[in-house]
Amino acid sequence: MRRYRWWIAASALVALLALAGGAYYLARSRLAPARPADPGLAIVLAIRILERDPATRLTREQAVAILPLLRALQEVPPGDAEAAAAFARAVRDRFTPEQRAALRAVRQRGGAGPGGTAGPGPGLPGAPRRLGPEQRAQLRGRLLQETIRALEERAR
Repeated sequence: MRRYRWWIAASALVALLALAGGAYYLARSRLAPARPADPGLAIVLAIRILERDPATRLTREQAVAILPLLRALQEVPPGDAEAAAAFARAVRDRFTPEQRAALRAVRQRGGAGPGGTAGPGPGLPGAPRRLGPEQRAQLRGRLLQETIRALEERAR
């Protein structure tokens, strides 16, 4: 009989530990970001946000200063977050205080665009979806090319 009680106590302890570990894993996975942010993509999106509003649009001088950085960023692989972060910092240093404030305001709205909405809700056409690493790299490359083209026109 003693042996039977010991097995029940041991199995209950193992079950409790397994449940606690599972709960910890679930809580940790929900709190942690799904994937590391790409500073290269983030800075390109920041430039595009600034370009939408005439009050925050980059000046010709800023475009001339930022273009070589964006061209060099094109050569950085999407997985090299440290190098991309260095280029992103260099680009961000060229922003005016007003432009930085505008980007902070967008960030506080949860990444929403003008009007405070990030897009349609889930399940609706045009709703944001999670991208895989390959799609994210393609998007980053395409947005970098488009942004460089637009800034080249401004720099002329």
